Amino acid sequence: MLCCEHCQGQSLQVTIVLKPDVGTVGDSVQFLVSTDSHNGFSFISWTVNGSTILTSDGTNTITYPVYNGRINFDITTGSLELKSLTLHDSGSYQVQIQTSGESEVQQQVSLKVLGELQHKLIHPSIIQPTYPTGLQGVWSLSQNERVHLSADNRTFTISPVLRFDQEPIYCSVTNIVSNTTRKAISININFGPDNVAVTVSPPGPIFTSGTSLILSCSAQSKPPAQFQWALNDTLLSQRGDKLQLMNIKGSQSGNYTCWAHNTRTLRYHLSERLDRTGPSVSVCLDVAHPAPHVSATLEPLVHGRDPTVLRVPQEQGGLVTQDGLERRETCVRLGL
Repeated sequence: MLCCEHCQGQSLQVTIVLKPDVGTVGDSVQFLVSTDSHNGFSFISWTVNGSTILTSDGTNTITYPVYNGRINFDITTGSLELKSLTLHDSGSYQVQIQTSGESEVQQQVSLKVLGELQHKLIHPSIIQPTYPTGLQGVWSLSQNERVHLSADNRTFTISPVLRFDQEPIYCSVTNIVSNTTRKAISININFGPDNVAVTVSPPGPIFTSGTSLILSCSAQSKPPAQFQWALNDTLLSQRGDKLQLMNIKGSQSGNYTCWAHNTRTLRYHLSERLDRTGPSVSVCLDVAHPAPHVSATLEPLVHGRDPTVLRVPQEQGGLVTQDGLERRETCVRLGL
């Protein structure tokens, strides 16, 4: 119950009691007026924030149109009841009273109207969700050195944001008339592409001409990355995470790389080239005929594996495998 007793005038004391102290959207509030005068009122007016809402001369009462149907007025006491409250009804209310033979006096009181909390009152931004002034909130988010809360708990900040910050966030908000918990807010974190890798199927390491290969590219990315392939630094028309090489031949040898692109982060990343000391795929052409007796040395095609190919000195030409067969064409390497 809120009382206001200070008034202007020498002989008339006016008191306004606000009941209840705080209004609630949809409910009613009473402005109960009492005076120490025994004379009848000759004029009464009510205003809110300087705008008139009702006037009365003791016989006729005029309610301004915007308040029609929302006001009950006691012509005897000057008390006012305001119904169907809205948030816009908050403000400073003033009553002006004039009695027969006495001075005109004024009295005012402030009304605050609060609404029941709705989910839409909480608006998350990119990394700083906030909620309206006058509310109190509690955020349910795992605390760590990257999470910072403002002094009034109205704002939390995550900095820096990591790709693993996918934990749902809840905010409980209360005021003196109601409370609510906002449904989970999920942070959508875009990242990548990172860790771009290429695999080959079948794994090889040696293929004959006419074999078909599938190169597969993968990357850690959100949203999923888009892929394009390149041969010897020249982009190919093929797009997608798989590159099919059908009936391979020597002209298809070279350095194959996969380009990964994230359309949200606008970042590009390409797979690392793998040289002959790392895992690579060698493509060898068909066997022509038994090899002549030539001197040769063992040379591993893949680092860390047993030697599987005899490399013939260049001046003698050809390539000899351990099965004693010579390949007329040079063994070509398909580098990834």
